[in-house]
Amino acid sequence: MAQGILINSFRPEYSENLLPDMSGNISISSGTNTTQAYNSLINFDKNNSIKTTFVVNGDTDRATFSVDGYTTTIKNTGSHILSYRFLKTSNDPDITFWVQMFVNGILTADTTIETNLNTDIVVNKWFCFAQSFNLNTNDVITFKFQAVSDVVSSVLYIDGFKLEYDDRNLGTPSIYSRPLEDVNTIPTNFVFVSSLSDLPTPIAGVITLLANYTYYITAEIDLTGNRLVGSANTTILGASSENSILKSTGLSIGIPLFSSIYTTPIRNICIKDVDTALNIDGTSNPNPVALDWNGVNFVNIPNIGTIKNPANFIFDKGSFINSKGLKFDGTINTVALNNSLFSGDGLAGNIIEILGTCVILRRFRVIYSSIVAFGSTVAINVDVAATIPVESYILDTVNFSGGGTYLSGVPVSDNKTNFIKCKGIQNTAEISLYYMHANATATVIAATNTPVKVSGATTSSAITQKFTNTDNRATYNGSLVRLFKVSASLSLQSGNNKTIGCYISKNGIISNDSEVYVNTDGVGKAESMHVQTLLELSENDYVEVWIENASSITDITVTDLNLIIQ
Repeated sequence: MAQGILINSFRPEYSENLLPDMSGNISISSGTNTTQAYNSLINFDKNNSIKTTFVVNGDTDRATFSVDGYTTTIKNTGSHILSYRFLKTSNDPDITFWVQMFVNGILTADTTIETNLNTDIVVNKWFCFAQSFNLNTNDVITFKFQAVSDVVSSVLYIDGFKLEYDDRNLGTPSIYSRPLEDVNTIPTNFVFVSSLSDLPTPIAGVITLLANYTYYITAEIDLTGNRLVGSANTTILGASSENSILKSTGLSIGIPLFSSIYTTPIRNICIKDVDTALNIDGTSNPNPVALDWNGVNFVNIPNIGTIKNPANFIFDKGSFINSKGLKFDGTINTVALNNSLFSGDGLAGNIIEILGTCVILRRFRVIYSSIVAFGSTVAINVDVAATIPVESYILDTVNFSGGGTYLSGVPVSDNKTNFIKCKGIQNTAEISLYYMHANATATVIAATNTPVKVSGATTSSAITQKFTNTDNRATYNGSLVRLFKVSASLSLQSGNNKTIGCYISKNGIISNDSEVYVNTDGVGKAESMHVQTLLELSENDYVEVWIENASSITDITVTDLNLIIQ
């Protein structure tokens, strides 16, 4: 029989209390020498203690009692420490108390703890006793208690039970912590999954998860060729994606491990070692399908699968390891992938793909992430036929590496893109350049001191982004209001001794602060001018170069022109 060891000091650190609240009915299975009841006035952990009153003395009628539902299942194999506390109300009695700990229904001498509370124990003060045990994962622990006293009417209060995992084999209990949960209040729709048998029974290879149920994965679960189908508001949780794992040995190629048409929150789960992980299609669901995933990993999956017609897909702090093939289709408000690592497998295919039939209503965004594409793998492929609002294909602080193809489909110069602070790819810029050389088209001057748009066919530079350039016009396509520097240089001819004015115009209205004049000489030689200003541009605003003849109605030929907006 083990002896309870008096504890005078505790490790000053937190550890989880594996026991539930002691709140069930008190059941006396034998003996009549004591009465037990909950007491809220004298307690250790601000809840109820158990008050034991001795009605007879001696060991001949030892009482045995238990608390209904007071049980726990061990999570980790190794040393555990059980600690508990007593308070006596008088010095006289010698009280002996036994804690009987049943492991999988079996009581041994090693799991029976005898604690002697003699007259040396100070009254009205809580004293802690403890003992260590080696327990195994999935051991089921239950308790019974026994007590005797040598003085009639003596009282003993019992409280502060704690069972903790001693992962460092220190042998000393930590400071007391209340239970994290009360087993009596765990809802019936919350299921701990430590083996395949904890899930619903497969029917024709399909495990249908129940509606409004949460499944908490505690280990690596092999579905053995079966697959999961979600129901309305099914939630899948885990403690960590390192040990809360779903796989299905023997699952056929192209068959997704998890399918659903419903909202499905997923947290701290790893799906690995299957050909296809997902098929989520909200097309037939009249309600919005929200996919908020945190800490989700995909490992060794060549075809992660397709997500179609959700309201939103939010992926945070997850990873793809040796995996690729996450595809988006249908109409989606937002696709947001944040703070994650995406590493492909080197084979042909895309790590992330926006299909040509996909319509993004708000944004497709990858931020603060790393994408590793090597071999034949493409990091991100956004089909040019996909619908995405202007500047809503967002890559922000993304590190591309691996030496493969990083971007395919929509080019960086497209008005859909907004790439900033990324490494390994060209970032976007709001910039425009157009020009013309040896132009012979005259700008017709119908009246003096009247600015008109410069005539001639201009060429747009390939460096232009977020602008559409036509003949002497740059139209801003960006979705954000921005301040730009606009500058233009030009060469012109307009006869002898003419005063020529030049302006930058916005939306057909000249900017007076850009006004510059030049005088032609007496032999008709071409003159050069430079004009510049600052303009605030909104989407669809346009910029042009205008000129005027302040001396006569002689036409002006601008032979050379270049305009830069930056």
